[in-house]
Amino acid sequence: MAITEEQWELASLCLLLGLLRSALSIPEDALPGLLEVLEGEANGQEG
Repeated sequence: MAITEEQWELASLCLLLGLLRSALSIPEDALPGLLEVLEGEANGQEG
């Protein structure tokens, strides 16, 4: 809904909340791998 109404700050907060919930639901030892993948994507590298 936030995207369709172009409320970009709210949309970004919703995305961050979803990412946080996902990170909290995965096993603790998987988190470093997830962060590496996300860092690679942020730097324009493919996993």
